[in-house]
Amino acid sequence: MKKIGAIIFLMTFLMGVCFFSCPLTYSAQKADTTIAQKENALVNINAAEAEMLISVRGIGPKLAERIVAYRNEFGPFRTAEEIKNVPGIGDVKYNQIKAAITV
Repeated sequence: MKKIGAIIFLMTFLMGVCFFSCPLTYSAQKADTTIAQKENALVNINAAEAEMLISVRGIGPKLAERIVAYRNEFGPFRTAEEIKNVPGIGDVKYNQIKAAITV
């Protein structure tokens, strides 16, 4: 009976060591996205890359790429409302995302 307990202890210990020493498979940027979602943090549309913009409900991959492309071509947004200049973002979409974005 002592051998079974020792074996269980050893297996549990080794599983714990493996779990905490294995490299994480997700990027830091995805971790930032998860944190932003959990904390309901505002996403800075002047600094966020497409992966982070996707964390905003209502912004998909294609729209996120258009936001980044617009910013790269015309420079940073001066106001959050200026995001309506991006093709595909009108009043309805802006009203949907405005509480989650900032400049």
